[in-house]
Amino acid sequence: MKVEIAESVILSWLRHAQGCVVTQLNWKPSPTWAVARERELTQAFDAVRSFASEAIGVQIFTRCEFRQFLRQTEIDVLGLRFADSTGAPAVIAVETAFHDNGLQYGSAEETIGRVLKKLIRAAFALEAYVDAGEAEVIFATPKMALPIRQGVQQHLAQLEPLLSRQANLAIHRMGFRIIANEDFASEVLEPVLNQVDAVADGSELFLRAQQLMRLCDPVQRRHSARPRIDYPLAATAHEGSRIGEHVRATMAQLAASGRLTAEVVEKLLNARYCKATFNLGLPFLKAVDRAMELSRQRIDEKGYGRYWKQPLRIGSHDFLMCCQWFVWQRDAFDRWARDLG
Repeated sequence: MKVEIAESVILSWLRHAQGCVVTQLNWKPSPTWAVARERELTQAFDAVRSFASEAIGVQIFTRCEFRQFLRQTEIDVLGLRFADSTGAPAVIAVETAFHDNGLQYGSAEETIGRVLKKLIRAAFALEAYVDAGEAEVIFATPKMALPIRQGVQQHLAQLEPLLSRQANLAIHRMGFRIIANEDFASEVLEPVLNQVDAVADGSELFLRAQQLMRLCDPVQRRHSARPRIDYPLAATAHEGSRIGEHVRATMAQLAASGRLTAEVVEKLLNARYCKATFNLGLPFLKAVDRAMELSRQRIDEKGYGRYWKQPLRIGSHDFLMCCQWFVWQRDAFDRWARDLG
């Protein structure tokens, strides 16, 4: 079994940061497994293939049968965790790649198509073989050009509503994410490196390599402090700074003018609406709980800051605004703001 270093990072991340009690590299379905709800899945697959070809304009599927499409599945890293009392596992499927010059699978269109195909295939495989309460399909890479990321996420924003309409399937409870560049450094790499001293497992190649480097570093032999991480400039640059300023300023104007009505606010509190409208991974607004410290309300369950510190006053209520914005989302935001009149 060939194990890439990027896959080893993701394995450690699923185990130690995401709480997965079962993890597997290079997960493949067995040809002896039965396909659950095969007829419904085949219909959904045909709808996605037709939509991808006609509406998106990216040819990501050959004219293969659905069974053949499933048999070609190989998910880089798969994790299961049991997070609630129902006993149904939550599944995280991660496809990953590590290219020195950024993600490259040919031309920009070919690269976008390959990433989409990997994510969609993983989603159908989980639906066919894993009885999960919820599922997340992720493409994670430390370096992805902004036009590639923009293309993939824009297409996923179109595909997700199509999948969500398959109410008889669990696919409608499945989310897609891209973790790249700054996000990869903060959400994946840093939490894994924080476990260098705690993990003693020879199967986790990335962490073992970090431990070896520390043993061989003469400075580390003299000082026990954790080595400083020098992230590349591209990973530390905040891609969303300008769009963030624009979103906050526009929302302040909309609130002052009274255009953020109760109906509009209710939509902005809805995760599915915000995903379809802005391609946000979280609700745009989060109501401030006056009984709780504001700094705690900004972070998610993993401790990452997802909302800006300064609340937005709408009428007599305060709301936190999601800070997970990128420049390619500006058109969608501006279009929404214009529609408010």
